[in-house]
Amino acid sequence: YLRRAQLTGDKKDYDRAAELAQQSLAILPTPNSAALTLAKLANAKHEFHEALRIAYEYKKKSVSVPTVRATAFLALGDLISANLEANRAISIKPDPNTYLMRALVLIAQGRDREAAVDFLSAARLEDHGDQQGAARLRTLWGRFLLRRGEREAAGMLQQDAGTEEFELTLAFSCSLRGFTLGADIAREDGELRKHVK
Repeated sequence: YLRRAQLTGDKKDYDRAAELAQQSLAILPTPNSAALTLAKLANAKHEFHEALRIAYEYKKKSVSVPTVRATAFLALGDLISANLEANRAISIKPDPNTYLMRALVLIAQGRDREAAVDFLSAARLEDHGDQQGAARLRTLWGRFLLRRGEREAAGMLQQDAGTEEFELTLAFSCSLRGFTLGADIAREDGELRKHVK
């Protein structure tokens, strides 16, 4: 439910994920990764301090712990802590998600060259069966390139994607902005679609 909620933004899926995580914790309080589901839900609801509280209380080693922390710290503007946690996540499990997380932190720090390297690392490690992950990576990487004025590169990023994957990319792009559709984001999506065609 959490993964689908992250893609679609459906409140019912978020609620169901929280309900199931609470039920799981009632049965087995610890060690239980359902706590991390609640931390991810807290981040999704912009309850960043709550996400951090849950992540710091979780004692089992998991890549999700520093990833949740990095997300919360990034949202709170604590870029030094976000970078430390993103690096910690990569040291636990260097995969597309951890490299993507660090790329986002590096962008916020104004370290675009390093962010570009992390986008490439994420793409290199990409699981080709993970359409949602590929859509997320291409959406965020494409936005990064568009903001740098690299329209052709952003369009090329999508050329290998089939129609279904591109639609997932657009759906993920919409879910990122929640209920706020800014003119700049709408323009970027239009630019991306134009370069893909």
